[in-house]
Amino acid sequence: MKLVHLAFIVVVGGWAQLAGSPDLALSPSSDPIPQTYFGMHIHRATTTTEWPSVPFGSWRLWAAAVNWLKLQPGRGVWEFGTLDRCLDLAQKHHVPIILTLGRTPQWASARPEETAGSPRNPAPGGAAPPKNLSDWQNYVRILATRYKGRIEAFEIWNEPNLKNFYSGSPEEMITLAREAYSIIKEVDPSALVVSPSAVGPTGAAWMDRYFELGGAKYADIVGYHFYSGAAEPEAMLVRIREVQGVMAKYKVNKPLWDTENGCCFPVPKSFKSDREKSAYVARAYILDWAAGVRRLYWYAWDNQELSIPFTESDDIHTLPAALAYTEIEQWLLGARMRSCGQDRRGTWMCQLSLNSRHRAWILWNPGGHVEFEVPKAWGVGFLKQLDQEKRSFDRTAKVDVDFSPVLLEEGDK
Repeated sequence: MKLVHLAFIVVVGGWAQLAGSPDLALSPSSDPIPQTYFGMHIHRATTTTEWPSVPFGSWRLWAAAVNWLKLQPGRGVWEFGTLDRCLDLAQKHHVPIILTLGRTPQWASARPEETAGSPRNPAPGGAAPPKNLSDWQNYVRILATRYKGRIEAFEIWNEPNLKNFYSGSPEEMITLAREAYSIIKEVDPSALVVSPSAVGPTGAAWMDRYFELGGAKYADIVGYHFYSGAAEPEAMLVRIREVQGVMAKYKVNKPLWDTENGCCFPVPKSFKSDREKSAYVARAYILDWAAGVRRLYWYAWDNQELSIPFTESDDIHTLPAALAYTEIEQWLLGARMRSCGQDRRGTWMCQLSLNSRHRAWILWNPGGHVEFEVPKAWGVGFLKQLDQEKRSFDRTAKVDVDFSPVLLEEGDK
């Protein structure tokens, strides 16, 4: 098999098309992949869920009973117990927190009887902006003050382009973001602010309007949810490119975080085996970084309703997909991704530098089985699989590549 030489590329907007061929190459950051890239959601960390047995580097508090309507069920009434316990756990395990604001309490809502037509989010008034801006300002200030130095980042709102999460206008969201940004930076200048994180095929258009109105001024980080629905994880590359195009249009040169991703919204995906589920998780983490995303928060550790659960119904015992999360983290953590692209046969090849003198390559083909002839110059000595199997590799051998990524590591057998 003739190998693609990823050095000869033409870069357009952070993406690259291999010159003179139909092959696709991405342009990953050359920075070492940090622990914080491997994000997680935990819904019931303070009740039934034991702390995850897999390592992760950041925790997004969403669907964890700590949104506005849970924290302030009545005017002047505050219930901080759950959030306090979450932050104690995070501190104990040295994991930074991103807290998502929003979900307006009914007493503060501009439309207190509105249900937004969603059985998933039945709380009346929760999708509407607050009636009085002062209630929002007070909420943000109290959180920023109480948890100064303990919350790494505040995300303005969850999925504002979906009516079941937000029924207001982009103009109203700009006002909320402006006030929140100003208050958070005044109280805790070190805290980061993440833009409202849109999702799906309508999200980029919503973001375009939001940035047109000046919303990028009120964020340190651009958030988005790059779910690919029932498609393969490679499908999210189209959405990432679309979002990066909007950012380029408005000259928004800020980190892009995938603050919620998993499998599979809005359409469930059918899998034939645990091996397919594990491969999906691994490819999502490889591709997000390769495409320029700096964090990915997996949704979720303790949610068995999803197509790829990580735990059994007891919220404790891990399933193979969780082990794959651990394995792909071991492959990527601290490495520099030098290149990542797809050749004419559909095989993805991502080259890693594990240190200044040690290299590795991740290979997979989402379309089926191919025989890959490994160049002798790679000096491959070992092959690793997502099930944590590691074996010696004959440098004259070929590799059968399929949908499940394998790691070819340089070194003596």
